[in-house]
Amino acid sequence: MTPPPGASAREDSADPEMLRRLERAVARLPRRQRLILLAIRLDDIGYDEIGGRLGLTSRQVEHQFARAIYKVHRQMEGERLRWWERWI
Repeated sequence: MTPPPGASAREDSADPEMLRRLERAVARLPRRQRLILLAIRLDDIGYDEIGGRLGLTSRQVEHQFARAIYKVHRQMEGERLRWWERWI
């Protein structure tokens, strides 16, 4: 589906159903991964600062962020997480 002329990509991505699915996927994340994902994506906070707040190294923050992105992506594609993926 092509957006109408003059419509920005942001307007096109404001699909209410997609936003509901995204909200549910983020809500299902473990607390720490959810905090890290939201801090990086919404608050634009760096790995070092997040690590300092949560008592993690920047590498651990990066790892948790990658796991969160993976889980949200899988759920947005309509795939169920395997039982063991819910806890990693």
